[in-house]
Amino acid sequence: MSNVLEKIETKLDKAISDLEKMNDKKLYKLIDDLEGIKQIIIIEDCVRMSGQLNWLNKKENKNDI
Repeated sequence: MSNVLEKIETKLDKAISDLEKMNDKKLYKLIDDLEGIKQIIIIEDCVRMSGQLNWLNKKENKNDI
């Protein structure tokens, strides 16, 4: 994962944890929204990693010929 995305995810984790400790039902929507943002970051990282793996597989297959 890129360093920037890693830092964002870490900050989101901290914010979510702090909000959950407040135990206020009014914050549930905000917590859900932050979790959704975190999921987008994780999915983006998986997609990027998948592209890198496909590139490596193609490169390895080319070298096998």
